[in-house]
Amino acid sequence: MEIIEIKRMENQKTEIVFDSGESFILPRKDAAATGLGVGDELTEEAWMALYRKTANAGARAYALNLLKVRDRSEKEVRDKLRQHGYDGETTEDVIVWLYGYHYLDDNRFAGNFIRYHSGGKSRREILYRLRQKGIDTIGDEAEEELPDDRETIRKLVVKRCPTPENMDEKERNRIISWLARKGFGTSDIFTVLRELGK
Repeated sequence: MEIIEIKRMENQKTEIVFDSGESFILPRKDAAATGLGVGDELTEEAWMALYRKTANAGARAYALNLLKVRDRSEKEVRDKLRQHGYDGETTEDVIVWLYGYHYLDDNRFAGNFIRYHSGGKSRREILYRLRQKGIDTIGDEAEEELPDDRETIRKLVVKRCPTPENMDEKERNRIISWLARKGFGTSDIFTVLRELGK
C-alpha cells in the first residue's frame, strides 16, 4: 500500500491516507515517530502493525473515557467497544490492559452496584440487574452487602406511608403492588405489613 497523503488535523492529530482509500488517524507525535512520508510503500505486516497500534490506542482511550464517567462491568466495556466498531482482538487486548491496571474489576463493580442500589431494590432485582451486566456470580464481600429484603421493605413502607397502621385497604393494596414490582416476594411484603400493624 502506498501513502498518498498525510494531513495535519486539529487536536494534534495526523491522518495518513493510503491509495486503497483507507486511512489512519494518529496523534501527531506518533505519526512523526513512524517516519512515514508521501509515496512510501507499506508491506501487509507493517500496515497491520500500524493498524493494531492505532486501534489499540483509540480503543484504550475510548474505554478509559467510559470508565471515567462511572465504574462498568467487563461485559459493558466489551459491548461498548464492539458497538464502537473495534474488532475482537483489539477488544480483548484492551480488556486485558484494563485488568492489568485495575481499571476494570467485576467484584469491585458488583460491590459498588449493590451499595448504590440496596436502599430501594430487592436482592432479586439487584442480582437480576447484575446478571444483565454480565456478572453471574459475586464475591463474598459483595454477597454480604446485599440488603435484607424485609428491612428494605420496612424502610420503604415507612417512607411512603409514615403511619402504616392507619393505612386503608386501597393504600395497602397500592403499596403491595408497588413493592411486588420492585421485586420483593409477597411473603416478605405481607410479613412486614403485619409487623407494622396492618
